[in-house]
Order: sequence, then structure tokens, then C-alpha cells
Amino acid sequence: MGEGIGVLGIYRRVAATCRAEARYLLILAAFIFVPLGLLDAAVDHAGSTHVGELSDLATAGLVALALGQTVTALFGEVFYSGAVASLIAKSRPGERPSPMAVARRLPFGTLIAVDLVLAVGSALGLVLLIVPGVVFFTWFALAPPVVEIEDRGVRAAFARSRSAPNAEVIALANAVTTRPPRP
Repeated sequence: MGEGIGVLGIYRRVAATCRAEARYLLILAAFIFVPLGLLDAAVDHAGSTHVGELSDLATAGLVALALGQTVTALFGEVFYSGAVASLIAKSRPGERPSPMAVARRLPFGTLIAVDLVLAVGSALGLVLLIVPGVVFFTWFALAPPVVEIEDRGVRAAFARSRSAPNAEVIALANAVTTRPPRP
């Protein structure tokens, strides 16, 4: 394996970045995920009502609220992963991208499409006796970062992820499927 590509190297880089940027990442996460959590709680509370007891307008409002919660959760997760990728891959050390700059630069539609294809492909593979799902996920897990970092489209991101050198794919599979080593 190449230098720094092993599982320990991946964990060390992730830990170092998280330590160095913990405050920024926590504030950004709170800014994004606290409102999303409150919206999720509101949807759960509203969803605990029996639909038969609601008027047609209230039922339509409940469906719209649930759909809005799903869409905002998708955008929030894509935005946060894009901000983290931008911080790690596109910024100089000590330089932090502003949330507005990240929001303007991110290809939300492409990232959501990649995430949906990856989730559906992995789920279908898991239904087909687990191994195909793990293989699918391992081959294509790099597609979302490829979109964020290399500004590629859906097909190009999946092709780039699949064409990654075997050592990188094996290191990714090990990092995703194993427990972090104890220091």
C-alpha cells in the first residue's frame, strides 16, 4: 500500500482535522442539525395523530410537513458534508470556507442524486445476500466526495469512484467496515 493510504493513516488524518477544526465543525453542525432536529420532532409529534381524525386540509398539511422535513434533511446533510469536504480538500490550513460560499458552490442536485443512487444500489445489493451490497457500496462510496471535490456529474462521479486504484478502495473498505484502532 502507498504511504499514508492505510487505515491508520486515514484515521490519523481524520482525527487531526477534527481536533484542529472541532469548534468550526460543531458550530456548523449545530446551526444545521438543531433546526432539522426540531423540525423532525414536530413531524413526529404531528404524525402521532390518527389521520382519520384530521380534516382533508390538515392531512394535506401533515403530508407537506413530512415532505418538507425529508427535503430539508437531505439538503442539510448534503450541505454539511460539502462544508466538511470543502474544509478538508479545498481550503488551506487554518482557512475556513464561509457557509454562504459553500452553499453557492455546492451542486445540491447532483449530490442528492448520487446519495440516492448509492443508497438504493446498496440496499438492493444487501437484499441480494449482503455481499453485493457491500461490494456496491465499497466501489462507489467515493462518488459523493468526488462530486464535492472534483466537481463531476453523477455518472462521472460513479465512474471515478469505481476506477479508483484497488489500494484506495481496499483502504476505504477497511476504514468503513472496521473499528478505529486504539491508540
